[in-house]
Amino acid sequence: MRALLPASPKLQAAQGCQAKPQCCPGAAQRCRQQTAVWHRFRPFQVMSNQLFSLAASMVLCSSAYAATADANFTSKCVGCHINGGNIIQAGAALSTSDLQKNNVVGADSLYKLIYEGKNRMPGFGLECAPKGKCTFGPRLTDEEIHDLSQYVLKRAADDWKQ
Repeated sequence: MRALLPASPKLQAAQGCQAKPQCCPGAAQRCRQQTAVWHRFRPFQVMSNQLFSLAASMVLCSSAYAATADANFTSKCVGCHINGGNIIQAGAALSTSDLQKNNVVGADSLYKLIYEGKNRMPGFGLECAPKGKCTFGPRLTDEEIHDLSQYVLKRAADDWKQ
């Protein structure tokens, strides 16, 4: 792993000093000490950099997921399901109790409902059929529908509070 990472300026200076130990008395010993100290702490620096990168990517990915799911909900669902309700059909709101009443008990059943549609709700899946049962607008990918179902379940668990 060390071979993949560039040497630090301190390490390069220490290695350069070792190449010319005659430049000043005791220089070679100081250079060996600096190099030994640097190599002792370098694995910790590499590990901390990797952990920071992992944490940053997790935060960015989760915020991107939330933004995409929220945007999809706003563009596809909010016309009928504003704040988790349902302005078209009573008893088909996105509250936990209504979802359970309608046998939508988990992410898989909600995924199927969003993909295929049901009653007055159009399906949004790429392969949704027949045509009259599905949306006439742009469709959602499988991943977008999965994220949207997770988003709806999370918001329903929070009672659609902001």
